[in-house]
Amino acid sequence: TGDIASAERFLAMAGNDVEKIKNMIPAVSKLASIFDMPAGGKGGVADLMTNIMSMYQLDSSMADQVANDLYVATTSANINLNDLAESIKYSGAEMATMGYGIRETAAAIGLLGDMGIQGSMAGTALANTMRYLRQSLSGQKKSGAAALEALGLSEEDFLRADGEMKDLYEVYKTIAKAIEETGESGPEAANLITAITGVRGSRNMLAVVRQLNNGRDTYSKMMAAFNTRQGALDETMGQYQETPQGRLDKFKSTVDAITQRLGQFASDFISPLVSSLNWVLGQLYKISDIPIIGWLVKGGIFLTLVSPLIVGVRMMKALVVSLRETILMTQMSLNRIGLS
Repeated sequence: TGDIASAERFLAMAGNDVEKIKNMIPAVSKLASIFDMPAGGKGGVADLMTNIMSMYQLDSSMADQVANDLYVATTSANINLNDLAESIKYSGAEMATMGYGIRETAAAIGLLGDMGIQGSMAGTALANTMRYLRQSLSGQKKSGAAALEALGLSEEDFLRADGEMKDLYEVYKTIAKAIEETGESGPEAANLITAITGVRGSRNMLAVVRQLNNGRDTYSKMMAAFNTRQGALDETMGQYQETPQGRLDKFKSTVDAITQRLGQFASDFISPLVSSLNWVLGQLYKISDIPIIGWLVKGGIFLTLVSPLIVGVRMMKALVVSLRETILMTQMSLNRIGLS
């Protein structure tokens, strides 16, 4: 379809070759159909998916897995695909730097979505949490380092033996537990979290602490859903195709595919013909420098230009004769009935 062709263009603009585009288009089409979104165009599913996959340096062969993860995330929390993509745009670089992938990022964004923090606001909050937590752990953010010390926390509580960050859920639980154990609440707890994660980052961390310390756990439920709902996108797509709208979409896709095939066939037929005509004209141009040939070519061009004029004059002459005969016939008829 025209929409799919647009999606293919966006995938190509993102640096994908034909084989990679072939890998990604089915996943793009499924998400577009289920969420009733355009596959192509700026802000379409292809655009969103390429941005997300580029952010995490994922190969096109993972398109089906990524599409399923995006589907699971947006159907497990109070966010839609545009919200999720916008949040990742703002937070993806920081999350990837800290060693977290799409699933951890999407689950963290889903937690914020359930708290009413969505889109760019959620992405900014999550990015600031990661950025300032890293600086607090290294001592670069002195107020954050002091707040961690006040909570009895150090680098060992957040880093693995290889120096990489621990699982994000463990990081969240470590801070939430430390806040709970200090007995601090309200402004005091908020001040400690703000010192560690910054003002905007505290929007994320305060929401996390409130959820975990009140027995709610959106993050771990979403992380579990990524594993338990493998193939959810394909299953939903199968159900959708059995609906009247799904059958209509499938019919339209088939018709469009046939139209594209016919267009390609016409192109395959016309292209050699045009190339041949170009070759003939080129040869005529080359030999037109020979005097006698040149006159013949020019004569041919002259006849080509004059012939329509001759035909036009003949048609005008025939029209005049026809009008004259019509007038005479009319005159004769009027004479017979005595009106002339």
